[in-house]
Amino acid sequence: MGFTIKICGVRDAETARVAVEAGADRLGLVFFEKSPRHLAFEGAGAVVADIRRFAPDVRVVGLMVDPPDDEAQAAVGAGVDELQLHGRETPDRLGEIRRLTERPVWKALGVSSPADAARAGDYASVAAGVFFDAKPAAADDRPGGLGRRFDLAALEGYDGAAPWVLSGGLDPDNVAGAVAAARAISGFAGVDVSSGVESAPGVKDHARIREFVRAARAAMGA
Repeated sequence: MGFTIKICGVRDAETARVAVEAGADRLGLVFFEKSPRHLAFEGAGAVVADIRRFAPDVRVVGLMVDPPDDEAQAAVGAGVDELQLHGRETPDRLGEIRRLTERPVWKALGVSSPADAARAGDYASVAAGVFFDAKPAAADDRPGGLGRRFDLAALEGYDGAAPWVLSGGLDPDNVAGAVAAARAISGFAGVDVSSGVESAPGVKDHARIREFVRAARAAMGA
């Protein structure tokens, strides 16, 4: 796959339009009640319908955490093109959800050591790719979206078994340096941002979205 930029935590069509016009390839909708970016399935359907009118080719990704079958199907009913799973889903469960929904499924993995990154290989045969994010602490009530970076040294030796997207703690000021470092690691496929383009939790800053996409594209030369 080519270099992708995903803006996650989109909650309204206006923000989606800004992200698409800036050059984002993927828009993430969060279906997780503990997140300040949570969308109900019903509201998500209206947002996706608006997105289809002005950006039919952009990929809409539904972020979920250990979804039961009915919720995975509800996300598809809302119109998402892909799913991104942030829970304790095993490779077998990922495959089940992929077959059930007939959608590509990504796996998010918390990383703090090379052993964490190596787990991506377990998902390579069933996942569209993986998102490498900072590993949550025991006290955290969410598995991601925490605005923390991790040391890319943890990916040293990663063999690119699955394409991977860098997530966690990125913002318009640091994304260029992050891309420059990440592109040397096998399988690097893009960047993902949420809190780094917000003015408050769950409130997207349109200027920061534009700045982020511009900086990421320039750093990648894409």
